[in-house]
Amino acid sequence: MDHLINGLARLAGMNSTANNLKKGHMFRGKVISVDKGNEALIKFGQEQVKVHVNQSVAKGASYLFQVENIKPAIELKVVPLPAFPLQGKDLSAMLQKLGIDSSRENKAFLKQILALDTPFQKKEMVQAFRFIESSENKSVSREILLFMLKRRMPVKPSIYQALYTKHSTSFSQILSEFQRQLNHTSDPASYRLLSKIQQMQGESPSSSVQQTTLRLDHEITTGNKRTFDLFKQANIIDVKETYATFQKNWSTGNKEGNQTAMNKASFPVPLEKVAALLKDLFQKQIPLTATDRQSVQQWIYTTEKVINHLKSNNMEAGMSTLSDRLRSQWMGQFDHLVSRKIIDKTFPQLDADTKRMIRNASENLHTPMKNDTIANLSKGDLQSLLHNVRALMQQQVSSDQMRALVEWLGHTSDLVSIPDKDRILHQLKALMDLPGYSDEKRYLSAIKEGKHTIDQENSIKTFLLQTLSDSSEIRPETAKRLLQYINGIQLASHSEDAQSLQLSIQLPGGIIGALSDVEMNMEGRKSKDGDIDPDFCHILFYLELSHLKETVIDMNIIDRRVSVHIFNDHTHLEKLFEPYKSSLDEGLDKIGYELTSVRTSPMKKKNQEHSPAVNEREATINGVDIRI
Repeated sequence: MDHLINGLARLAGMNSTANNLKKGHMFRGKVISVDKGNEALIKFGQEQVKVHVNQSVAKGASYLFQVENIKPAIELKVVPLPAFPLQGKDLSAMLQKLGIDSSRENKAFLKQILALDTPFQKKEMVQAFRFIESSENKSVSREILLFMLKRRMPVKPSIYQALYTKHSTSFSQILSEFQRQLNHTSDPASYRLLSKIQQMQGESPSSSVQQTTLRLDHEITTGNKRTFDLFKQANIIDVKETYATFQKNWSTGNKEGNQTAMNKASFPVPLEKVAALLKDLFQKQIPLTATDRQSVQQWIYTTEKVINHLKSNNMEAGMSTLSDRLRSQWMGQFDHLVSRKIIDKTFPQLDADTKRMIRNASENLHTPMKNDTIANLSKGDLQSLLHNVRALMQQQVSSDQMRALVEWLGHTSDLVSIPDKDRILHQLKALMDLPGYSDEKRYLSAIKEGKHTIDQENSIKTFLLQTLSDSSEIRPETAKRLLQYINGIQLASHSEDAQSLQLSIQLPGGIIGALSDVEMNMEGRKSKDGDIDPDFCHILFYLELSHLKETVIDMNIIDRRVSVHIFNDHTHLEKLFEPYKSSLDEGLDKIGYELTSVRTSPMKKKNQEHSPAVNEREATINGVDIRI
C-alpha cells in the first residue's frame, strides 16, 4: 500500500496552490512584505499573492489566514492562534473549535494539513475527520484526504469513496469479483458487459463474434457509420461502396434471421479475412500526435507543389531546377520532420528504397553536401517518396476509428495469429478505452460540436451507470464499487503543470498472464499537444514476479535514446537478462529509438516505492519496448 500512497503524494505535489481561492478558505501563509494599510504579500505553497489583511501582521511571520472576500481584492483575516509552529495544546484548541476529538492521531493529522500550505474550508476539515473516524483503514484515509486537500478536490463522499476504493483494492481483484457475478447472468446487456470485463482481464470474450455482429446490426439499424468507415479503411469493403449499398447487403445477408447467417453470410468477406485485414491495419498505425500529422500534411502539400511545378515546366532533373524559395521551403519542412523524429516514427512502415532515400537526404541536411544531396532528388524520386508517405498517412485511423478497431480486433483475435508485441499493445489500448476514462471529455466535445448524443456503447462506465438506474441482475453495490474504482483512476492517475506531466497507471495483470496488477509511473515534459513527450520521459515499472520476485524496471528516454536499469536481488541477474539485450535493441530500433545501455543492480540500491505483480519473467523483459 505504501507505493500507492507515495504515488498520491507525488501527484499532489505537482499542483498549483495559489489559484482559485474562495471565500471561507483557510490556509497557513508566510508574510513576505507589508505595505501601508495592511497590504501584504503572502506566500503559501510555491506561490505568492497580494492581499489585504484585517489586522497588522509582521514581516517574516506565519499565520493561519481565512479568506473574507475575493473581489475586488483578496481580503484575509487572521485566525487567532499562537505563532507557528503550533504546539500540542494549540492543535487541541483548534480541534475543539471544530468540534473534533483532540486525540494524538487527530492532532498529528491536523498538523499535516496545516503544513500543506493549501487553502481549505472549515466544513471540509470537519468532513475529513468524519471520513477518518468511519474508516476501516485510517492510515490510508489520512493519506487520501491529504491528497484531496493538496489537489483542491472537494471533500465529498463521492470523491473520497472513489479514491479509497482505488487505493484499498487492486484492479484485477475488483474485475474478478465482478466477472464471477456476471458469469451467471442471462441478461443481454449484462452479457455484453461480461464480454468487456473479459477483455480487460486479457481473456477471449465469450461468443465474441456474435456480440460484435449484433453491435454492427444495431449500428446499421440506427444509421451509424462507425464500422462502415473502419471496414473501408481496412479494405474489407471497396472504398467506392456507398453506405446504402452496405446496409442493403447486410440486410440481405441477415434475412434468415439466425446466428449462422449473422456470423457468416452478413460479412462482405470471410470472418478470417476480416480479422487478418484488421490486424494489418492495426500494425500500420504510427504513434503520431496531432501536431506531427499536421507537419506531415504540410510537407505532403509542399511536395505536391514541387512536383506540379516540375511537371508544368517539363523539368525532369528535379530539385536542382527549383527556385531557391521553393527548395528552401521543402528543405525546411523536411528538416522539421527529421529534427522532431517524425521521420523515425514512420520508418517501420516504409519500404527499403524509401528508407534509403530519406536516410541519404536527412543525413546530409546539416552538412556542406546538403544542397547537392537535395538537388540530386529527381522528379521520380519525389513522386515515389510522396506516394509512399501519403499512402501510409491514409492508412492512419482517427481516434473514433481506433476505438472501433480495438473492439473489432478484440472480438476477432481468435481467428488470426497476432504477435505478442501487437497483442499486448492492443490490450493496452483496450484497457485505456473500455473503462470509459474519456467519456466526459468526448461528451463535452460532442456538445461543442452541436451533437446531442454520443456513441458510448464501448464504455464499461456507461453500462455501470445504466445498471444503477435500471433494474438489472447485477447487484447495485457491486456495480457501484467498480464504478468508484474507475472514477478513482481518473481522479488520481494524472497531474500536470505548465511544463511537465505525470501519470500513475495500474493495469490488470491478466493482459500478460500476471496474478495481480502491473503498475507504471511515467513522467516527462509536456508536448505541444499536451501529452507526455515520448522523446523525453522517465518510465518506471513495478513488478512482483513469480520467479524473480520484487523487480523494478527504470527506463530513461532522452532524445529517443533509451537507457534501462533493472533492479532485482537475483544473484545471476546480469546473465538472465543478457540474452534479451539484442532483441530489445532491435525492437527499439524498429520504432525509432536507440538503446544506449542496459544495467542491473540489486534492489537495495533502489528506493523502492511500489510493488504490483506479474507472472512471467519473459513478459517483463519483452514488455519494455511494447510499452514505449
